[in-house]
Amino acid sequence: MTASPLPPTRQQLIDALEDPDPANPLAIKIAAALDRLSHEFAAQAKSAGAFPKVFSVAMPSDEIQNFALELFTKQIAAEGVQVAIRVARTS
Repeated sequence: MTASPLPPTRQQLIDALEDPDPANPLAIKIAAALDRLSHEFAAQAKSAGAFPKVFSVAMPSDEIQNFALELFTKQIAAEGVQVAIRVARTS
């Protein structure tokens, strides 16, 4: 029986984003998570006809998803978009 790998640390995630190698596996996973968040945000904005006042997302399933949600939230706030983030628990 093999042990499951440890989740990446915050520093490993930051380092992955700073790595110039476009094939960095952590950076690719972070980018995919950000892409999913962007598409979900766009879908909710399209449905509402404007930026949503509340952006509903599923509870992050791992450290990469959590890190991506943090980055996404900071970026939309930096762009001046005022939106509350509602994290829904999934069962």
